[in-house]
Amino acid sequence: MEARIFIICVLDPVPGPAVSTVSVSYDSCSLLCSVDQEATLCWYRDQEEVLNRSSHAVSLPLTVLRKDFNSSYKCVASNPAENKTAQVHMETSCSGTSKHQGQDMDPRLRIGLYVLMSILTVAIVLFVFFVIKRRYVDQQTTTTRQTQGCLDPDADVTYTDIHGWEERRSQAGSFPDPPAEHSNLRTVYDKLEVHRMIPEEPAVTA
Repeated sequence: MEARIFIICVLDPVPGPAVSTVSVSYDSCSLLCSVDQEATLCWYRDQEEVLNRSSHAVSLPLTVLRKDFNSSYKCVASNPAENKTAQVHMETSCSGTSKHQGQDMDPRLRIGLYVLMSILTVAIVLFVFFVIKRRYVDQQTTTTRQTQGCLDPDADVTYTDIHGWEERRSQAGSFPDPPAEHSNLRTVYDKLEVHRMIPEEPAVTA
């Protein structure tokens, strides 16, 4: 009877692949598929294989362009016995959570933001300037009106008696009090001179 030899190959279970985001930029997103032990790794896009690595791999990177963000991606880890899959949700994995995203911003978008910030800054400065100027003009107008009110030539003038020099001397230098009905008036004193009190006679010509 002929002897037969059988070879039994025992394989370890395939480790489940894990997908992580390496970096995100305006134009692309870098992903990394990794496993705990060596296996064959493959990347699929819409059920089509786009990248693979031999059975001695523990990681496999993939760069996805922005134009392909709407496609479906998955990483498959396999051995001759089985395979396991990790599905990638592009909206979550490449949503711009990378800390380097701000550095890779589209130059056109960056310029637009700078222009917008400059316009807002100028608008705020002009607004503050006009507010300060308006308050200054209003204050000047109020002051002018008050001054004109004090110097109004059409205001009523109240006359009072003029106290002579001898009367002032008898009062020991004190000023006479204004009448009660004109208590809000100020008394103005003036020096009366002879040449101002006696009108000049016309000159006689021979």
